[in-house]
Amino acid sequence: MVQMRRMNQPKQLPQLVAIGVLLSAPMALGQTTPVAVIQTPKQVDEGRASFSPDGKWIATIDQDGRNPTLWDVKTGRKVVALPRARVDIQSPGGSISSTFGPGGRDIFAFSQDGRYLAAFDAATTQFGPPVVWDRETGEVIGPWKLDAANHLRLSGANWTDTEVRAWPSLARGTLPASLANSQQNEPAIPTIAISANGEMLAVGRVRIQRYSSAERTNSIEVWSLRGSKPPYTFAKDLLSLTSLAFSHDSEWLGAASLADSITGRYTDIYVGQVRLWHVADRAETKLKIENATVSLEKEWPATNVAFSPDNKQLVADVFTVGDLPDRDCPPDERCGDLESLPYDVRTTFFDVATGGAVNSTPLGKADSSEREYRRSFWLSPDGRRAFALQNKFLPINTLTGHHLSTFKAFQLPPQPGSFDDCEIGVHAFGFAAFSADVKQVAVSDGQQLEIVDAKTGASTAGDAVMLADEPNEAWQTLTAAFSPSGGTLAVTVCTRWLGTGKLRLYNASKLQEFAVSKSDSVLTSLAFTPDGALLFTGGYDGAVRIWETQHGSLVATLVRSKGGEWIVFTPDGLYDASANGASLLAWRLKGQIILASELPDMRLPGLLSKLVSGEHPKSTRPLTSAIANALPHSDR
Repeated sequence: MVQMRRMNQPKQLPQLVAIGVLLSAPMALGQTTPVAVIQTPKQVDEGRASFSPDGKWIATIDQDGRNPTLWDVKTGRKVVALPRARVDIQSPGGSISSTFGPGGRDIFAFSQDGRYLAAFDAATTQFGPPVVWDRETGEVIGPWKLDAANHLRLSGANWTDTEVRAWPSLARGTLPASLANSQQNEPAIPTIAISANGEMLAVGRVRIQRYSSAERTNSIEVWSLRGSKPPYTFAKDLLSLTSLAFSHDSEWLGAASLADSITGRYTDIYVGQVRLWHVADRAETKLKIENATVSLEKEWPATNVAFSPDNKQLVADVFTVGDLPDRDCPPDERCGDLESLPYDVRTTFFDVATGGAVNSTPLGKADSSEREYRRSFWLSPDGRRAFALQNKFLPINTLTGHHLSTFKAFQLPPQPGSFDDCEIGVHAFGFAAFSADVKQVAVSDGQQLEIVDAKTGASTAGDAVMLADEPNEAWQTLTAAFSPSGGTLAVTVCTRWLGTGKLRLYNASKLQEFAVSKSDSVLTSLAFTPDGALLFTGGYDGAVRIWETQHGSLVATLVRSKGGEWIVFTPDGLYDASANGASLLAWRLKGQIILASELPDMRLPGLLSKLVSGEHPKSTRPLTSAIANALPHSDR
């Protein structure tokens, strides 16, 4: 989808009319730094797959009009995950910004020499320039220029808008088997947790869909951060996960899930579970609520879990159906207010030893309308405090269910809207995040960020700060976490149009940003190591990334496939992997692709444990040199 946005708008912009104005060909600088390309599956819409004229390359998009990707036809390897882009049109009177979403009507076209690839809305011929990528580097070519004669042309290229649209886009061929058999995208990671002893990382994997997600196809995996034990599937056949938490003694793991489901009587309902396992043997304790009205699925959806300070109770914000409409509705009809099935949300305390609910206090109200399908409740790490978003942030003592009378409300009420979705099923419009000692809470309305005293609401770090780097950016806050000491606040932001993310690190005492790192994927979850030296993030692309917290630099990336193969790799090419896990990573250099499995000298057993322990292993050979030596047609 091509979206137009005006910046520095003149009184009257000239009409975008493309005619044949030729400029010099784009300069191909060539790619000199290896780029990691994770080889996880991508769903493909076969009807919109476009081949290059020589048949060597194929550009695909999924059935939701997302995940534009370039592949090598012969090997079936992913070459470039084409980034979404905002492409500017420069004109004498001002600028217009055009953004490639992409959307349901976008198609791809290759240049005659196969070096460049364009995407544009097939239903539009007059407005909005196509986005053009360099096939070798994956970089966007631009900007477009609109001169005084209304000539729309690509800066630095010998093409006009019309000429790009004339590129052949109907070339067809046979899809590689790996693409033809790919039915689903890699599961996203909405939640992660690190044990208090620093030995385990729990990762929740969820297959996010555009519509109903009430399918038991999700799982939890555990990575060992100390020693050489490989990652393993801890639990499977779960509903859509929203929260994971280890007990403070690292012996228990709790999980919450909440998804919407479509029924005959109601348009949408919530289904979900609160689950509890003993970590060592993975034995599950069945949870129960006696004499309580529960959801239609006889389960308890929730969005948060935490453990009491003594580890004897699992705490969750349990959703139970409130007063139902009086009128019944036939399965094939919609009647009444079917978008808002009401729910009572209560803080529920489960006894870890028996699984029984020992206490329950009111937390707030919710309903199953689409507008409310976002997180509205946040628990503190000890489960003793909560913030409820009920038109404004309300701090609550979960033991009593009472609002804190000492808290002075602040002026950051989140306003959910139609432009706050970063990806399918991932919404960003604000949060509340407690520090480990529950003395501070970071709050955001989506655009602004503030740190306040958790008891009084008074600002502890000065005035609120804006998240956008410039006024026209559409960055929204997604989630946040304090370091164990409380000295650092990590915040992830994302933007709807580009589908990319940023990690921002702040000095919590002054709310001063000291590091910002870009990511090609929306970063959906955060967890610090106990010493605060490293930060783990879960991504929409199914990868876990590790960052050092002094400068915000990427340390390593963790990837695990549905089949259980896994790889850990660093930006300079070191890796550790399962037997076939090295095939999950390829490096792209100068338009050529080589798998990590073809670089055995870069393998380092126990890499993850070394990194978490504070070691800084280095390769004895530069990655560029190793790739050049392994490529059959390199210039070595």
